[in-house]
Amino acid sequence: MSQNYTHNCIKCATQYTDTDPDPYYCQTCNEARKALARQVDQKMAGRTTRREHSALKEYDSAPKIGGFIHVKL
Repeated sequence: MSQNYTHNCIKCATQYTDTDPDPYYCQTCNEARKALARQVDQKMAGRTTRREHSALKEYDSAPKIGGFIHVKL
């Protein structure tokens, strides 16, 4: 048997009832959070996160002196 708990929303402090014993977002704030996440996902969908070269290829192509990468400070 599930028990109903009364909480205040952690964002807007609106009171809501839920079966979860821990407070979270109310239904309105949760929908707004999901809509924002969808917008961010749409903006990030066109971007590639993959490197063109692996770390090993970058190391191999870096200038070296005596077998160590030459770093200018």
